Amino acid sequence: MTLAHLLMQHAATVMPEPRHDWTAAMQAEVSEINDPRAALAFAAGCVLTAYHQRISPMRIALVLGRFGVTVVTVLTAGVHIAFLLYWVAIIEDLKTHGTNGWAGRFPIFRGHSAEEALQGIGLLPVWHVVALVAMTLAFALSAWFLAHGRLRLLALAAGTGLLINTANALAMTAVKGPYLVHPQMAWLYALAFGLLILAAGAFGGADRWLARRPQLAA
Repeated sequence: MTLAHLLMQHAATVMPEPRHDWTAAMQAEVSEINDPRAALAFAAGCVLTAYHQRISPMRIALVLGRFGVTVVTVLTAGVHIAFLLYWVAIIEDLKTHGTNGWAGRFPIFRGHSAEEALQGIGLLPVWHVVALVAMTLAFALSAWFLAHGRLRLLALAAGTGLLINTANALAMTAVKGPYLVHPQMAWLYALAFGLLILAAGAFGGADRWLARRPQLAA
């Protein structure tokens, strides 16, 4: 086996799977070249092409883009989880230490007993708390689906979060009751979920475009 054929085998190993038809065409062409030097030069070019396809700028940009959006989404979900757990800790501290604990030092609880503070927290609409938990879950699922390339499920999770946010904002505006997150913050949630839906479409479109490139080039 000549060096040219060894290089072609290496090129076939490096070449991304969707472009294996390129490899077959290259191997057929190198077999038709009688001049060893020309065959070697052609095979070396095929190896460079294979590496270019494996680490093409488009693929690098796509991977980095997904990674960046995933990190931001994970952080967003983490902040919301921490926020909800923080309120759970406040309630537990008020129950355990009353207003003498760290939670009792908050300005909103000053001048009130622990019972009054807990009663005030209890006035929060259950559906509002459930909506916040559901939106937190939507962010977490979006991050999971994005990290695993499940872009349709990403769009579904983000779309569900967007609907829940819209319903929660409309209900809070109508009720005008106590809240954990101000209704005027709803536009930020809408923006976040909307961008995740756009990301699902953009990454999915980029994946399909990259998968079609061998056929278009042929």
